[in-house]
Amino acid sequence: NRLLRGTIQLSGTHASQSVANFQGDSVYAWNPKTNRAQYTFWASDGTYGTGEMYREGDQLIFPPTGNADSSSAMRSVWRRVDTDSFIVAREKRQGDTWSKVFEVTYRRREAQHPNGGADASEVNRVADEYVSAYRGADWRRMSKLLAEDVAFEDPTFRLKQSNKAGVVKMMQDSEGGFSDISLEVNRRIIAPPYAVLEVAFNGRPRSKEGEPPRDFVRARGVTIPGVENGTIKTWSDYFDFRSFAEQMRLPVCKGPQGGG
Repeated sequence: NRLLRGTIQLSGTHASQSVANFQGDSVYAWNPKTNRAQYTFWASDGTYGTGEMYREGDQLIFPPTGNADSSSAMRSVWRRVDTDSFIVAREKRQGDTWSKVFEVTYRRREAQHPNGGADASEVNRVADEYVSAYRGADWRRMSKLLAEDVAFEDPTFRLKQSNKAGVVKMMQDSEGGFSDISLEVNRRIIAPPYAVLEVAFNGRPRSKEGEPPRDFVRARGVTIPGVENGTIKTWSDYFDFRSFAEQMRLPVCKGPQGGG
Protein backbone atom coordinates (compact mmCIF):
# COMPACT_ATOMS: atom_id res chain seq x y z
CA ASN A 1 0.00 0.00 0.00
CA ARG A 2 1.61 3.30 -1.12
CA LEU A 3 -0.80 5.61 0.68
CA LEU A 4 -1.47 6.23 4.37
CA ARG A 5 -4.38 8.23 5.78
CA GLY A 6 -4.36 9.81 9.23
CA THR A 7 -7.31 11.30 11.11
CA ILE A 8 -7.24 13.48 14.19
CA GLN A 9 -9.83 15.06 16.48
CA LEU A 10 -9.15 17.40 19.39
CA SER A 11 -11.90 17.72 21.96
CA GLY A 12 -12.60 19.19 25.35
CA THR A 13 -15.52 19.81 27.70
CA HIS A 14 -17.96 22.66 28.07
CA ALA A 15 -20.65 22.67 30.79
CA SER A 16 -19.72 19.02 31.51
CA GLN A 17 -20.45 18.08 27.88
CA SER A 18 -17.89 16.76 25.42
CA VAL A 19 -17.20 19.22 22.59
CA ALA A 20 -15.24 18.52 19.39
CA ASN A 21 -13.10 21.59 18.77
CA PHE A 22 -10.94 20.54 15.81
CA GLN A 23 -10.94 17.76 13.22
CA GLY A 24 -8.42 17.02 10.51
CA ASP A 25 -7.19 14.43 8.03
CA SER A 26 -4.05 13.86 6.00
CA VAL A 27 -2.95 11.49 3.24
CA TYR A 28 0.73 10.51 2.91
CA ALA A 29 2.56 9.07 -0.12
CA TRP A 30 6.23 8.02 -0.42
CA ASN A 31 8.38 9.85 -2.99
CA PRO A 32 11.37 7.64 -3.89
CA LYS A 33 13.07 10.50 -5.77
CA THR A 34 13.46 12.61 -2.63
CA ASN A 35 13.33 9.79 -0.05
CA ARG A 36 10.66 11.77 1.74
CA ALA A 37 6.95 11.36 2.36
CA GLN A 38 4.67 13.91 0.71
CA TYR A 39 1.29 14.73 2.23
CA THR A 40 -1.93 16.63 1.71
CA PHE A 41 -3.77 17.87 4.81
CA TRP A 42 -7.14 19.50 5.51
CA ALA A 43 -8.96 20.49 8.69
CA SER A 44 -12.16 21.91 10.14
CA ASP A 45 -10.63 25.37 10.66
CA GLY A 46 -10.24 25.82 6.89
CA THR A 47 -6.58 24.75 6.78
CA TYR A 48 -5.65 23.01 3.53
CA GLY A 49 -2.24 22.41 2.00
CA THR A 50 0.63 20.12 1.10
CA GLY A 51 4.09 19.44 2.47
CA GLU A 52 6.73 16.81 3.06
CA MET A 53 8.15 14.81 5.96
CA TYR A 54 11.43 12.98 6.61
CA ARG A 55 12.96 10.89 9.38
CA GLU A 56 15.79 12.10 11.59
CA GLY A 57 16.85 9.57 14.24
CA ASP A 58 13.72 8.56 16.17
CA GLN A 59 11.82 11.69 15.08
CA LEU A 60 9.70 12.66 12.08
CA ILE A 61 10.44 16.17 10.84
CA PHE A 62 7.86 18.32 9.03
CA PRO A 63 9.89 21.25 7.65
CA PRO A 64 8.34 24.69 7.06
CA THR A 65 6.11 24.91 3.99
CA GLY A 66 7.34 28.44 3.30
CA ASN A 67 10.80 30.05 3.58
CA ALA A 68 12.79 27.74 5.86
CA ASP A 69 15.47 30.43 6.40
CA SER A 70 13.00 33.01 7.71
CA SER A 71 13.36 34.00 11.37
CA SER A 72 9.64 33.25 11.78
CA ALA A 73 9.86 29.75 10.20
CA MET A 74 8.06 27.04 12.16
CA ARG A 75 8.31 23.27 11.90
CA SER A 76 6.66 20.27 13.55
CA VAL A 77 8.52 17.35 15.11
CA TRP A 78 6.80 14.06 15.93
CA ARG A 79 8.17 11.57 18.47
CA ARG A 80 6.50 8.27 19.40
CA VAL A 81 5.80 7.61 23.08
CA ASP A 82 4.29 4.11 22.78
CA THR A 83 2.09 2.11 20.39
CA ASP A 84 -0.95 4.33 21.05
CA SER A 85 0.47 7.80 21.59
CA PHE A 86 3.01 10.30 20.27
CA ILE A 87 4.21 13.84 20.97
CA VAL A 88 4.05 16.69 18.46
CA ALA A 89 6.29 19.67 19.14
CA ARG A 90 6.15 23.02 17.34
CA GLU A 91 9.60 24.57 16.93
CA LYS A 92 10.71 28.03 15.77
CA ARG A 93 13.96 28.79 14.02
CA GLN A 94 16.47 30.75 16.08
CA GLY A 95 19.66 31.23 14.10
CA ASP A 96 21.01 27.80 13.18
CA THR A 97 18.95 25.96 15.79
CA TRP A 98 15.29 25.19 16.50
CA SER A 99 13.63 26.16 19.78
CA LYS A 100 10.49 24.40 21.07
CA VAL A 101 7.44 26.65 21.34
CA PHE A 102 4.95 24.07 22.67
CA GLU A 103 4.15 20.37 22.49
CA VAL A 104 1.01 18.21 22.58
CA THR A 105 0.58 14.50 23.32
CA TYR A 106 -1.88 12.63 21.07
CA ARG A 107 -3.49 9.31 21.95
CA ARG A 108 -5.26 6.87 19.65
CA ARG A 109 -8.95 6.13 20.09
CA GLU A 110 -10.93 3.30 18.54
CA ALA A 111 -12.16 4.17 15.05
CA GLN A 112 -15.89 4.31 14.40
CA HIS A 113 -16.95 2.95 11.02
CA PRO A 114 -20.21 2.18 9.31
CA ASN A 115 -20.75 -1.58 9.54
CA GLY A 116 -22.61 -2.44 6.37
CA GLY A 117 -19.74 -4.55 5.03
CA ALA A 118 -19.13 -2.41 1.90
CA ASP A 119 -16.25 -3.70 -0.21
CA ALA A 120 -13.96 -1.69 -2.49
CA SER A 121 -16.01 -2.25 -5.65
CA GLU A 122 -19.23 -1.08 -3.95
CA VAL A 123 -17.56 1.98 -2.46
CA ASN A 124 -16.04 2.82 -5.85
CA ARG A 125 -19.44 2.45 -7.57
CA VAL A 126 -21.17 4.73 -5.08
CA ALA A 127 -18.32 7.25 -5.41
CA ASP A 128 -18.76 7.28 -9.21
CA GLU A 129 -22.50 7.94 -8.88
CA TYR A 130 -21.89 10.58 -6.23
CA VAL A 131 -19.43 12.50 -8.44
CA SER A 132 -21.70 12.24 -11.49
CA ALA A 133 -24.73 13.57 -9.55
CA TYR A 134 -22.66 16.38 -8.03
CA ARG A 135 -21.28 17.48 -11.41
CA GLY A 136 -24.76 17.68 -12.83
CA ALA A 137 -26.16 19.40 -9.73
CA ASP A 138 -28.73 16.57 -9.87
CA TRP A 139 -30.01 16.55 -6.32
CA ARG A 140 -32.81 14.07 -7.08
CA ARG A 141 -30.23 11.57 -8.27
CA MET A 142 -28.02 12.40 -5.30
CA SER A 143 -30.88 11.86 -2.85
CA LYS A 144 -31.26 8.27 -4.12
CA LEU A 145 -27.69 7.61 -2.96
CA LEU A 146 -28.30 8.86 0.58
CA ALA A 147 -29.41 6.74 3.53
CA GLU A 148 -32.48 8.10 5.32
CA ASP A 149 -30.37 8.81 8.42
CA VAL A 150 -27.29 10.04 6.56
CA ALA A 151 -25.02 12.17 8.74
CA PHE A 152 -23.47 15.14 6.93
CA GLU A 153 -20.85 17.48 8.37
CA ASP A 154 -18.76 20.28 6.92
CA PRO A 155 -16.80 21.69 9.90
CA THR A 156 -15.13 24.34 7.70
CA PHE A 157 -18.43 26.02 6.82
CA ARG A 158 -20.17 25.03 10.08
CA LEU A 159 -22.76 22.85 8.30
CA LYS A 160 -24.33 19.78 9.83
CA GLN A 161 -27.35 17.61 8.96
CA SER A 162 -28.59 14.30 10.37
CA ASN A 163 -31.06 13.01 7.77
CA LYS A 164 -31.69 12.84 4.01
CA ALA A 165 -34.33 15.59 3.95
CA GLY A 166 -31.99 18.04 5.65
CA VAL A 167 -29.08 17.22 3.33
CA VAL A 168 -31.21 17.53 0.18
CA LYS A 169 -32.57 20.93 1.30
CA MET A 170 -29.04 22.10 2.04
CA MET A 171 -27.91 21.05 -1.44
CA GLN A 172 -30.88 22.80 -3.06
CA ASP A 173 -30.11 25.99 -1.14
CA SER A 174 -26.50 25.78 -2.30
CA GLU A 175 -27.60 25.40 -5.92
CA GLY A 176 -29.69 28.53 -5.47
CA GLY A 177 -26.51 30.48 -4.75
CA PHE A 178 -24.42 29.10 -7.65
CA SER A 179 -24.80 28.21 -11.31
CA ASP A 180 -22.59 26.15 -13.65
CA ILE A 181 -21.51 23.91 -10.77
CA SER A 182 -18.81 21.30 -11.48
CA LEU A 183 -16.54 19.03 -9.46
CA GLU A 184 -13.01 18.01 -10.46
CA VAL A 185 -11.61 14.84 -8.87
CA ASN A 186 -7.82 15.10 -8.61
CA ARG A 187 -7.20 12.03 -6.46
CA ARG A 188 -9.30 9.11 -5.28
CA ILE A 189 -8.53 6.73 -2.42
CA ILE A 190 -10.86 3.80 -1.79
CA ALA A 191 -10.55 2.59 1.81
CA PRO A 192 -13.79 0.68 2.60
CA PRO A 193 -16.20 1.75 3.83
CA TYR A 194 -14.92 5.20 2.78
CA ALA A 195 -14.00 6.94 -0.46
CA VAL A 196 -11.58 9.84 0.02
CA LEU A 197 -11.82 12.27 -2.90
CA GLU A 198 -9.46 15.21 -3.31
CA VAL A 199 -11.56 17.61 -5.35
CA ALA A 200 -11.98 21.13 -6.66
CA PHE A 201 -15.42 22.77 -6.58
CA ASN A 202 -16.18 25.23 -9.37
CA GLY A 203 -19.26 27.43 -9.59
CA ARG A 204 -20.41 30.89 -10.59
CA PRO A 205 -22.09 32.90 -7.78
CA ARG A 206 -25.50 34.00 -8.98
CA SER A 207 -25.82 37.73 -9.68
CA LYS A 208 -28.67 39.90 -8.49
CA GLU A 209 -31.11 41.09 -11.10
CA GLY A 210 -29.54 43.71 -13.33
CA GLU A 211 -25.97 42.91 -12.25
CA PRO A 212 -23.32 41.54 -14.65
CA PRO A 213 -22.29 37.85 -14.35
CA ARG A 214 -19.83 37.18 -11.54
CA ASP A 215 -16.50 35.37 -11.89
CA PHE A 216 -16.22 31.67 -11.23
CA VAL A 217 -15.22 30.56 -7.74
CA ARG A 218 -12.86 27.63 -7.27
CA ALA A 219 -12.30 25.88 -3.94
CA ARG A 220 -10.05 22.88 -3.32
CA GLY A 221 -10.91 20.35 -0.67
CA VAL A 222 -11.66 16.79 0.31
CA THR A 223 -15.03 15.01 0.41
CA ILE A 224 -15.43 11.68 2.21
CA PRO A 225 -18.58 9.60 1.69
CA GLY A 226 -18.94 6.56 3.95
CA VAL A 227 -20.89 3.69 2.36
CA GLU A 228 -23.23 1.27 4.10
CA ASN A 229 -25.63 -1.14 2.36
CA GLY A 230 -25.10 0.56 -0.99
CA THR A 231 -25.94 4.07 0.23
CA ILE A 232 -24.03 7.01 1.67
CA LYS A 233 -24.34 6.73 5.44
CA THR A 234 -21.85 9.46 6.37
CA TRP A 235 -20.61 12.43 4.35
CA SER A 236 -17.82 14.77 5.48
CA ASP A 237 -16.48 17.78 3.56
CA TYR A 238 -13.36 19.82 4.24
CA PHE A 239 -12.66 22.79 1.95
CA ASP A 240 -10.12 25.59 1.70
CA PHE A 241 -12.22 28.28 3.31
CA ARG A 242 -9.54 30.99 3.08
CA SER A 243 -9.35 30.79 -0.72
CA PHE A 244 -13.14 30.56 -1.04
CA ALA A 245 -13.70 33.57 1.23
CA GLU A 246 -11.15 35.69 -0.64
CA GLN A 247 -12.85 34.94 -3.98
CA MET A 248 -16.26 35.70 -2.48
CA ARG A 249 -14.86 38.86 -0.82
CA LEU A 250 -15.71 37.61 2.65
CA PRO A 251 -13.72 38.63 5.74
CA VAL A 252 -10.85 36.24 6.48
CA CYS A 253 -8.86 35.93 9.71
CA LYS A 254 -5.15 35.70 9.09
CA GLY A 255 -3.41 32.84 10.87
CA PRO A 256 0.14 31.47 11.24
CA GLN A 257 1.47 29.29 8.44
CA GLY A 258 3.28 26.03 9.03
CA GLY A 259 3.43 22.36 8.13
CA GLY A 260 2.65 19.19 9.99
